[in-house]
Amino acid sequence: MHRRPVAHPGGPTHPPANPTRCGVARAHPPPDPDHTSTNAPRFEIVTTHIHVFGYPTDQGDGVNVVALEDVSAIDLAFLSLPYEPLNNSIWQASHKDPFYSRPAVYLRFSDPVRLPDQDAENDFCRRLLRLGARRWKSLDRFRFVLGAINYDDLVIDEIEGGFVSVPTSGERRWVSVAWPAGGGVCIAEIPRRLPDLGEHEEFSARHNLILERRSILRMARNMDEKASMLMETFEGKMYENVDEVDSRVIRISDLKEFQKSSAAGEKEVGHTGLSALSLDDSSAK
Repeated sequence: MHRRPVAHPGGPTHPPANPTRCGVARAHPPPDPDHTSTNAPRFEIVTTHIHVFGYPTDQGDGVNVVALEDVSAIDLAFLSLPYEPLNNSIWQASHKDPFYSRPAVYLRFSDPVRLPDQDAENDFCRRLLRLGARRWKSLDRFRFVLGAINYDDLVIDEIEGGFVSVPTSGERRWVSVAWPAGGGVCIAEIPRRLPDLGEHEEFSARHNLILERRSILRMARNMDEKASMLMETFEGKMYENVDEVDSRVIRISDLKEFQKSSAAGEKEVGHTGLSALSLDDSSAK
């Protein structure tokens, strides 16, 4: 990805920093862990959202990351990801801390990085996909698309300069999935536009108002409540059978796997293989 050069504090004529100190060369800081690292992050906590990542087996198909955007406590429970909630002694003590508003300090996860066993990591990726997670070539691409959606000026400049491709309609689409206890699956999909860029003919002002209410999904106490919220507020649709699902970005094969598991008492059944993790959405319905 193209990176914009950053000026030194002293201005354009300020001399570059000396790479040596006391005659010893200083090493550059290590890069952030990516999908190839054993320390690839499971979570990304930003100002208002928490994202969850999985890292499927590399099959040469361009899928290196599976990302679930803006998770809630119910999603974490579905994913079997233990965490320490904010209503504990750490949170109580945080009121005396000037930095108490930073959730990354007080929200603790037991497994902050990917699983060392690739088969287990692949299973986790499948569970992410059942919640509407998306397939990505890299963490950078996921972050870049969100930056474009959020009108990040630097990201928009890179797109306008032709350094990075415009996020597609599928990449920009917001998706949320709920699995009610009584069966079936509820899915909400809403298009998101870019400012004066890309395909946005399907977008409307109504969609923008709907997306501004996404935070209420964090109030859901179970999947039944999440499904109700999706239908009442986010134009979600309830499907009794996953074969009826009509989605631009979710594959029926991903949903069927969970339906079989539920029928078996939440026990995992035989998987159809990692081909289900292919980046090409057109190949899987």
